[in-house]
Amino acid sequence: MADIRAPASLTLVLDGGPQVLQPIDAPPLGQGAYQPVASWGQTAYFELTVQMLKLMAASEKLQLDVRAADGSSVSFVPSVDTRPALSDYLRARGITDD
Repeated sequence: MADIRAPASLTLVLDGGPQVLQPIDAPPLGQGAYQPVASWGQTAYFELTVQMLKLMAASEKLQLDVRAADGSSVSFVPSVDTRPALSDYLRARGITDD
């Protein structure tokens, strides 16, 4: 994989089209939120707005395209419908379409 923090390295593909994920600085927690799983792995944080969460929850298509080192892309798709879990997440936090 290419550097996932580089601009336009990750693209979320939804029903409405591609959404390029924007890398952000890690939150100041004093330590990383995630422990490395593999020495060759990468950890990065990306901006995720309420609007993007709503788009994800409403979309039948959910695909993450990651740029590879050779310029091609690798696609990841969930094996189950994620809409119920994303909708529950929004509801549990009081985020509605009101």
